[in-house]
Amino acid sequence: MRSGALSAAAHHAAIAPFDAALPVLTPEAAKMLGLKPMDIAAITYIATAYNTANPHNIIAVRLLMSALATDQASGRAGVGAGSPVATVQFPALPPLVQLEDMPPALAGRLKCLRIASDDGSRGIVPTLYRHLAHWPDYLMVSAEALEPLFRGGEIEVAASNITREADAAAARLYGELAAHDSTAGRPSGAARESLLVTLGAFAATIPEMIAVGRLMMNSLPREN
Repeated sequence: MRSGALSAAAHHAAIAPFDAALPVLTPEAAKMLGLKPMDIAAITYIATAYNTANPHNIIAVRLLMSALATDQASGRAGVGAGSPVATVQFPALPPLVQLEDMPPALAGRLKCLRIASDDGSRGIVPTLYRHLAHWPDYLMVSAEALEPLFRGGEIEVAASNITREADAAAARLYGELAAHDSTAGRPSGAARESLLVTLGAFAATIPEMIAVGRLMMNSLPREN
């Protein structure tokens, strides 16, 4: 959405009210966890990347689900596509750490970070955790602080608010995209249903991770 409408909607969804907080990472706590300034900078970069991308992702996923949910389309493929826009290349995030490569206690703790309505059947270990697992002691302390917020419902409430904002934005943007929508190449039948199930799992998880990302970012030290 070159008009900036998607980014504006993403920003609005990302700032949905949320009063919970994690303990601030003090210099003393960072030292105890073995975190040097470069480590904190890397963790901050990862959190910033997710906090920027995820609000866009949830709206984009909801838009795609809306398009897949219907066999109707009023546009033509390629209409108004315009010229490709050059993208800015940012430093790559560190490799994902597989669950089996994490300390068992950490892997077990991460599996517990889910809202009450999630029975674990999604089978998703969010990639934010898997990127941050390069600092297992830091991630363990963060997970221990996050767990009561999952269990107490604070993160679920925040995720619900974010989902409402994202759904409203997706509905508005889908109206703008309808003129360019086409059924060409759109999956159908079992392939479409399978894709919708997968997208639904991500659509349920991303708002939670927007809340988690905000919590983690706000707990990190700020540069003076």
